[in-house]
Amino acid sequence: YLRLIKIPRVVILFHQQYIGLRLCEKIIKLRGGNTFIYLLDSGFFCVRSYNHVNGNHHECLDCLGGNYKNIIVNSCRPSPVNNSYFKQFLINMQSYVNLKQINFLTQNTNQEKLVYSHYGENANVKTVGLWTKDIPSFDNVKKDRSDSLDNDYILFHGAPLSAKGVYFTISLASKYLDKKFIFPFEKNKLKGVTITSNCEFIPMTWDSGLKEIAINAKIVLVPSLNSPPIESALIKSIML
Repeated sequence: YLRLIKIPRVVILFHQQYIGLRLCEKIIKLRGGNTFIYLLDSGFFCVRSYNHVNGNHHECLDCLGGNYKNIIVNSCRPSPVNNSYFKQFLINMQSYVNLKQINFLTQNTNQEKLVYSHYGENANVKTVGLWTKDIPSFDNVKKDRSDSLDNDYILFHGAPLSAKGVYFTISLASKYLDKKFIFPFEKNKLKGVTITSNCEFIPMTWDSGLKEIAINAKIVLVPSLNSPPIESALIKSIML
């Protein structure tokens, strides 16, 4: 903690929810404006971090601009860490922005627009793209597809979260019973939903089968219902 405050010229914070919100505030206040938050989700205005209300088929912008009364209206719990201080942290962030104590790095210009919509035009924001190690390089994109008749399936490429569109996809599968839908996680990850027999659940990661399934799928679905600045699952699916 002391090394973060005293030594580096610039500190970039990733996933402030996991670092600890109070610790992030100490760093911001003590470093005098050379602290950046790289925005990987909507946790700069949404206590759920995924700006989506479970059960809806769209994003949620109710708290954008500081309308935090909607946290209670929408029964939102802080996520991915259930930290009761999250709302106060978001309120305090506005003052840090006004005092030029914090800067934001965004992944694309639409996310940059969201930051300005929330904090105002005086916010310090710069767009910096992100390339993660599990995304193939452009010169090493594998496009070989199998000619097997077994690849007539639809893959849901995402996590078992409402914000990622999994319940939307389960509903879609119930309308196309002649198509097989594959989900890369255990069935018990889903709660309170009727699952039709054409849904198959195969727990796997990108390195343990999911990549091959994505390459050979008839259709790959990445139906995120929040406001992800970028969706690596979508990028990988397009490239492959």
